[in-house]
Amino acid sequence: PTITTCPSAQTVNVGGACTAIMPNIVSQAAATDACGGPTITQSPVAGATIALGTTIATITATDVNGNQSTCQVTVNATDVTAPAITCGPPHTISRSGTCDTLVPDLTGEASATDNCDSSPTITQSPTAGTLITTDTVVTLTATDNSPAANHSSCTVQLTLVDTTDPVITSCAPPVTVQLDGSCSSVIPDLTSGVAATDNCGIANVTQIPTAGSQITADTIVTLIAHDTSGNTATCQTQVSVTDTVAPTIDLCPATQTLS
Repeated sequence: PTITTCPSAQTVNVGGACTAIMPNIVSQAAATDACGGPTITQSPVAGATIALGTTIATITATDVNGNQSTCQVTVNATDVTAPAITCGPPHTISRSGTCDTLVPDLTGEASATDNCDSSPTITQSPTAGTLITTDTVVTLTATDNSPAANHSSCTVQLTLVDTTDPVITSCAPPVTVQLDGSCSSVIPDLTSGVAATDNCGIANVTQIPTAGSQITADTIVTLIAHDTSGNTATCQTQVSVTDTVAPTIDLCPATQTLS
């Protein structure tokens, strides 16, 4: 027989077991013979299981007298299935003394499976050791070893927290205030006299009692340095009161005459 049409190369996708099903390519072949229409078969047969990669299928045309002609068809079984990846839990990370931190290596907490690759490669972005200053989402990607490099991803949330208290390097100095005519005075604003540092920055300084509070005796004022995360440090200073107002004599005795 003469094979007038040999099927073109075929591409099939492998399934979950990393195998594919041989397609029926006989219908795409054509052959003629002087003694009548030949029978066309294929090997492997349609429906046979084939492995990942290239399989050569043989088309055979057989006439009524047993004479045969063959041609070959390339069948490519390809992997287009991405790995399945599972990420680890979210992380809460303390900020360093410079208010930043390094991205940890999260690849060891992720797991991945694939239909053809027993050990998909797991990578992450940002990479381990990257310096970050804000909450960050890390993407982990599992990639198989197929020519297509099939891949899938999951994410892990990194939350940065500042647990470092401010450091007060200098407290406000003691002050003395004058008692007024009603024998009282008010606490001045002492916050500007405080010097403080923090790894992430000082938000503000407050005081207790607050500026303007009325006092009648020596008072201890507590000054509080607050950072941007709510951590605090305190120091104390003395507000002393003094009375320099001389008494007023309301009634002075009249001049006396002695005999």
